[in-house]
Amino acid sequence: PSVSATSALLRSYVAAQDLGKASAWYRKALGASISTAPDSATTAPPVRMSPATSDPTPTATGATAFNAESLAALSCAFLKQQQLSAAEEVLADMPVVDGEVSTALVQGYGEAMQVSKMEAALHAAEERGHVLPLAGLHTILIAYLQSAEFEKARDVVRRIAPNRGKERTESIRTPYEQTLEGFLGAAESTKAQKILGEMRYFRLANREELRTWKRRIASLSTAPQQRVASEAATSLQQKEDGAGAPRLPPHPTADYTEYDTHLKAQQLDKAEDALVQMRCQGHVPKVPATSAILKSHVAARDLEQAMAFFERYRTATPSASTAASSPAPQPAFDAPSLNALSGALLKQQQLSKAEEVLADTPFVRTAVYNQVIEAYGQAMQVSKMEAAMFAVKERGHQLAASRLRTVLDAYLKSAEVEKARDVVRCIVIGHPHRPREQVIASLRVSYEQALEGFLGAAESTKAQKILGEMRYFRLANREELRTWKRRIASLSTAPQQRVASEAAIPASD
Repeated sequence: PSVSATSALLRSYVAAQDLGKASAWYRKALGASISTAPDSATTAPPVRMSPATSDPTPTATGATAFNAESLAALSCAFLKQQQLSAAEEVLADMPVVDGEVSTALVQGYGEAMQVSKMEAALHAAEERGHVLPLAGLHTILIAYLQSAEFEKARDVVRRIAPNRGKERTESIRTPYEQTLEGFLGAAESTKAQKILGEMRYFRLANREELRTWKRRIASLSTAPQQRVASEAATSLQQKEDGAGAPRLPPHPTADYTEYDTHLKAQQLDKAEDALVQMRCQGHVPKVPATSAILKSHVAARDLEQAMAFFERYRTATPSASTAASSPAPQPAFDAPSLNALSGALLKQQQLSKAEEVLADTPFVRTAVYNQVIEAYGQAMQVSKMEAAMFAVKERGHQLAASRLRTVLDAYLKSAEVEKARDVVRCIVIGHPHRPREQVIASLRVSYEQALEGFLGAAESTKAQKILGEMRYFRLANREELRTWKRRIASLSTAPQQRVASEAAIPASD
């Protein structure tokens, strides 16, 4: 039969969504079989055998038995049904692959989470000059998000929504929320934190929504501990019952009436005394009680008392009478109170104490991480500042644009000009709607301050580096650059002039 006849029949089967008959007709025309079952593993396509002999030489190919349009329709149908091996066999016979097939292939691999093959198909499509529609880009985005490839996902987002209109932003938000829900359901808190950081980066949720997501992620960390404690207590009780061991009498419930009265009156000393009494009676004070006093000390800006209280209760252990009923150690304070204390310490540049508190904090707020970076930057502890920045990135948090200026100043004052360049680019990208003149003016201040510092310290080499960066970013005009150069040059001549002057003064008798 002619190619037009075989192609017409193949397309009619595809149009009727009867892939069984379509594959049978394709097999009959080519004298070979293809796999039509959904993929469970990647297998090599079978060798087509001649129907008359057993020689592994094909009697026909897709290109000679069917036209390109019918093969494209068949491959797209296979891809939509996730029959990837069958589609690959048909594609191998196609002389020309059009844009529709390229899109279907990328989407098929993306939906099957075969990311490496999806990327290869995307690269091939771009080489052919095919432009993927929004649906194809969304499939790639979802595949990258579910694979936790967040850097690659960012590039796709920029392609989907270069101008970030409201409608495009909503279309991006849905894949991020669905993926975040998936990570929460799988109890993968690290990946959930990372994707929440990406949502904050692209402003896909407001503050209240972000807080809700953060609380749900935080609950993933506490839930396993609560389950382990409950299971341990149940196991211990079962052992005691089975061995006929005498059970300890239940301890009276702690009375918080006196504590509550003193706390409401802001009589913190008396409230602490009430907690001490509870401990003497064999009770470990509840976390909300200790946290409320700690937060009150912080609110009163009495950091000395706050740290003393923190040190006293962070190591609180159950008494012998309550050890059997509370086999697992419990935290002494909740995360909000510890975040408040560490934030207050960072503002006072009490870095070692802040580090001590942060080490006990189960969930560190983004604002506190930003304070850590700013504090280390202002203290010129660049290595610790960079370690904190790395921790922010690892946990999915986003560095606030307002803190980038501190990081830039720290790098400039350390003459780390290459790292400073990266920060400048982040500042420019982070303020796309801010007038260029304002951005240049703010950058100029940082560079001029660093340059003045090096001139004052007579460090000409570092001063020349900063001046070169100012020229690179065009932060000064020609006349200003000449003035700076003359001042730097004077640093080299000043020591020589001083030596000559001292040599000219006659020695005293």
